[in-house]
Amino acid sequence: MNPDFSALLLKTSDFIAAHRHERPDAVALRLANQGEKLGFDKEASAFIVRQIEGWQKLSAKVPQWAEIPTLIYPPRLSLEQCSSQTAAEHKARLVEEIVNNHKTSEAPFTTMIDLTGGLGVDFSFIAPLFLEATYVEQREELVQLARHNFPLLGLSHANCLCGDGVTHLSTMKSVDLVYLDPARRDENGRKTVRIEDCTPNVLELLPQLREKARCLLVKLSPMLDVHQAITALGCVTEAHVVAVEGECKEILLLCDLQMLQVQQSSVPTSPSNEKPQTQRAGFVRVRKGHLPSPSRKSKLPSAQWRHKSRDFSTNPMQR
Repeated sequence: MNPDFSALLLKTSDFIAAHRHERPDAVALRLANQGEKLGFDKEASAFIVRQIEGWQKLSAKVPQWAEIPTLIYPPRLSLEQCSSQTAAEHKARLVEEIVNNHKTSEAPFTTMIDLTGGLGVDFSFIAPLFLEATYVEQREELVQLARHNFPLLGLSHANCLCGDGVTHLSTMKSVDLVYLDPARRDENGRKTVRIEDCTPNVLELLPQLREKARCLLVKLSPMLDVHQAITALGCVTEAHVVAVEGECKEILLLCDLQMLQVQQSSVPTSPSNEKPQTQRAGFVRVRKGHLPSPSRKSKLPSAQWRHKSRDFSTNPMQR
């Protein structure tokens, strides 16, 4: 059972505010020696150190979150794995472009779901663009934190669910956008790169995704073979190679799930003078760029992108 984080925050907030700029290990040592005298048991002391460490890390990584004094921070691993504000804002701009393009259509984009919630940084920047936004995460503690933090971030419309995203996909109602950030480690903790080695496997989910959504945005490893991924998915319309402060952080693939599935015609077994016909996937916009660091007070300026369009055929001989 997870602790009552709200009660812990109420009990420790003054001490945290007074010591938030100190080294977490120094605070931990002080609490180990004087915690009881200060009125903090082991649970409260551990919470204090986690809050100070979380605030310090997110002050640089997601400053918009760190500005909220009553935010509750997760364990260290979730802080290390979450997206930066810079990368999250870029995703939001990308999705906003799609939403704006459909505003005057008969079927505007109004609903989205994040099936791999995590800490919820990406969700927190994308969700404001939609009337309905659902966050799904299988770790109960992170869901508990999301339910506390999202209203503080202005996401009162966020629906937070605890459960497996793949299981939820099979039973959920249709939405306009699905966001996925598959785990990129195997059962032994080793890093994975290929789509089919990540959890969940987006390639296996494609038939279900096509039934449940109009658009998919998926975040993948910066080491991904983009050409191979575009060919395998068959419905990618944009590929974004995202770098922050000179370091490639992630690959984003935007997929039109309503696009006719690309199928390669088989070569006839009987003699024929006709050449095999191949359907082409169309043009995929590939963008590469470097994003500046975020500012606490001002909105992130639009990134400058070098982009090009390429025709990715499903026939290797025609690429």
